Amino acid sequence: MKLKIRFNRDTNYYFGLFLLILASVSIVWAFLNDGFDPEDFIVYFLIYAWGMTLLLKSDAEFRLKRLEEETTRILDRLEQLEKALTPPAGEGGEEAPGVESSRQEETVTEGETGYWG
Repeated sequence: MKLKIRFNRDTNYYFGLFLLILASVSIVWAFLNDGFDPEDFIVYFLIYAWGMTLLLKSDAEFRLKRLEEETTRILDRLEQLEKALTPPAGEGGEEAPGVESSRQEETVTEGETGYWG
């Protein structure tokens, strides 16, 4: 059986995993050897918290990086589609019919609508 492990995360992710495993093993060792003191629990808890913080930070950065790459890829495809669908500029600079009328509708002021006075 071939083991397929790919290390594609940053070092904080694996260090966080190591800290979680270390804290788990140390708590089990403390329970088995009756060495569990309340002040030791604070150390175990801090090691767990540090490990979880590193894991969550690294995972959030990894997901954000993947999201940014996907968004960039989609935006590039959208630009290509816009270039392909945009007709070449006509001679004389005439706009498509209906464009000027939509611009005139956008310039309506409050006084003309009758809502405010």
